Amino acid sequence: MGKIALITIALLVTISIYPILDMDEAWYSSVSLRMAKSGDWLVPNFNGEPFPTKPPLWFWLTGVTFKLFGPSEWGARIWSVIFTLLTAYVLYIWYERRKVESHLIYLSCLMPILVSSVGRMDSSMVFFLTLAFFLGQRERWLW
Repeated sequence: MGKIALITIALLVTISIYPILDMDEAWYSSVSLRMAKSGDWLVPNFNGEPFPTKPPLWFWLTGVTFKLFGPSEWGARIWSVIFTLLTAYVLYIWYERRKVESHLIYLSCLMPILVSSVGRMDSSMVFFLTLAFFLGQRERWLW
């Protein structure tokens, strides 16, 4: 458990070190900020135009974070860290009976760490796919 805590602290500390650099991260942050400021939580928009190309869950979560803590790099990236840690938790539960430290293997790989340090939707997609595979496997276990 100490390894997970160390990785979590490292991820939380590093997400505020550098400014928003990625174009997608800037777009998503802008959409979430407009959502939080305008109070229009139903339809995400970018520059006054509807932005229907992405699922709104990410914008809602980031918008609520901006509303509670103010707009910042930390607020734009915290959900990437949370979804990365939730993915590691699902992997832990999934392979717990096999005594495989899959969650530590996942968190020690470069790509999840890089993805979790940028405010993009990739970590949430990985989480929901992993959860779907896990729940699909559990269905087979129950039969």
